[in-house]
Amino acid sequence: MKAVYLVKYGKSDTAFEIREVEIPVVSDDQVLIKVEAFGINFADVMARLGLYKGAPPLPALLGYEVVGHVEKCGSNVQDIKVGDRVSAITHFGGYAEYAVAQKEVANIIPESMSVGTAVALATQYTTAYFLSHSMANIQEGDKVLVHAAAGGVGTCLGTNGTAPKMSCFWNLQFSG
Repeated sequence: MKAVYLVKYGKSDTAFEIREVEIPVVSDDQVLIKVEAFGINFADVMARLGLYKGAPPLPALLGYEVVGHVEKCGSNVQDIKVGDRVSAITHFGGYAEYAVAQKEVANIIPESMSVGTAVALATQYTTAYFLSHSMANIQEGDKVLVHAAAGGVGTCLGTNGTAPKMSCFWNLQFSG
């Protein structure tokens, strides 16, 4: 399979190299996904610059999230099946034709969902949901000021002001 590796820190036009590598092997609790699209997040940009402490060492296969169809399931995967379209958090490894994800962070999505929406669900919307529901415990009717809603998570929080969008946001269901 083809994969895009970060081979040196710096500008995006010189930092990456396309390599031919083996398709990843799934463990018992993982799914193998044929990648339709992957996201580029703040963590990826910081990793490219050599500023993200959690990034794998060079050469590194970046990519925090993917959207695609499940090609193979580990023996402990029960709620997802081959052929399902999923949005998944890969925690690096997503810049490739195939990626693996833990079953808990792969969520089935409709075929009709746009790839842009689907890829944003994994990191940005999940983070926004966690921050607003678990960390801040925002309740319906609360007033919230979102500073600098220019990045992915801020945009997710900042664009949810209308009643239909808020209804959708409050009713989100995540597994895991």
